[in-house]
Amino acid sequence: MKQETPTVQPLPNAPWRRLKRWALPLLALTLPFGHGAVTVAMILFLLTTILNSSAQPWIKEFRLWYLLPVAFLVLHVVGLAYSDNRSFGLFDIQVKSGLLILPICVMMHGRLSAQDWQRFVRAFLAGLLLAFVACLLPAIRTWSATGSLHGFFYQDFSRFLHPSYFAWYADTAVLLLWLNRADPMLKGALRRSLLLMLSLLVFLCNSKAGFAGWFFVTALGALVSGLKTKSFRPFVVPLVHILIFGLALWKVIPPEENRVIAMQQNLSQDTISGSDGRSTSARLHVWSAAWSLIQEAPVTGYGTGDVKDVLLKRYAERGLTSAVEKKLNAHNQFLQSWVALGLSGVLLLLAMLAGATWWFRRDPLFAGFLLLAFFNFLVESMLEIQAGVVFWALFYSVFLNLQSPEGSYEDHQPGRRPSPVH
Repeated sequence: MKQETPTVQPLPNAPWRRLKRWALPLLALTLPFGHGAVTVAMILFLLTTILNSSAQPWIKEFRLWYLLPVAFLVLHVVGLAYSDNRSFGLFDIQVKSGLLILPICVMMHGRLSAQDWQRFVRAFLAGLLLAFVACLLPAIRTWSATGSLHGFFYQDFSRFLHPSYFAWYADTAVLLLWLNRADPMLKGALRRSLLLMLSLLVFLCNSKAGFAGWFFVTALGALVSGLKTKSFRPFVVPLVHILIFGLALWKVIPPEENRVIAMQQNLSQDTISGSDGRSTSARLHVWSAAWSLIQEAPVTGYGTGDVKDVLLKRYAERGLTSAVEKKLNAHNQFLQSWVALGLSGVLLLLAMLAGATWWFRRDPLFAGFLLLAFFNFLVESMLEIQAGVVFWALFYSVFLNLQSPEGSYEDHQPGRRPSPVH
């Protein structure tokens, strides 16, 4: 008689089993609070997933798209083999470990129900609002004591994350509110209030990429809503939002704090000095330096550990003193990955984002997230620190978890009411 191979069963009635329901929302909640809080939440999510999963159910949830972030991390491990600076390479792999941990944990977590998705989104929105208040209160205290508005903008305002990442998170939340209409709680006055507060958050982050991302997701929300309802009315509210936001950019932010005006002035110059440390001019120079390195080693790149060293050396050769002093990366994820890993790195990165064209008709929300990430990757090396890696890998994996027609994905479609979850 053939013996069946026993499977590992989840621990019944263990505390880990009760925690599993809240581990994923907790991770979403801690995202805006930076490295320490996110690390603790990731460890809890990993432990609860391992102790509550059995092999057979999550293997059924496997699909090739989950492997793309994992393969991207594997390429970095391979790139370490031909790097001289092994210490930086190992550090970079540690930073990007979320590309392995999160897709696998979300897959092992099992199919997300409608209630799981609602908890995840609500926790993410709550975390953003808590972080917003925690950043706003010190700015108000500084203003009341000194009369200075400096604390309300950019890095003086964003205390937990770089403003570009904080704005990326907020843009994603705005996208969720425009296109995720299945949650009965996020409707009416509450939804409008959240959109207003998140728009203010993007405004105070004073990130040029954040501004552009906000305009994109708001326009996308109007477009998708209009196409679904076949009416002009859904275009009106987003259009008003865009006009007010655009006017505020030019009239409300003080000129000395307005990075959009600074960019315009910077680009209008006939020549840009290599010692110029302003954001826009620095990007133009480091992009050119990175591209020159790619032309010299387009196929293999320079290795995971040596990418920073070769970039800084090229900056020095070109007299980019500000870029050397600040130890800037390529400020473009595609260029950064191409310099480090060669052609295979940038192609794999593009493959992860290519799903935007595949899913746009089926899931505009997922497609919008991928397109927003694509834009941010063009102007920042978003996957070079934990704040970008964890956010990208988590949302990418959660959206993939919702894609199977056999599961509860239909419950999350805009305009559909979630089915009961028992």
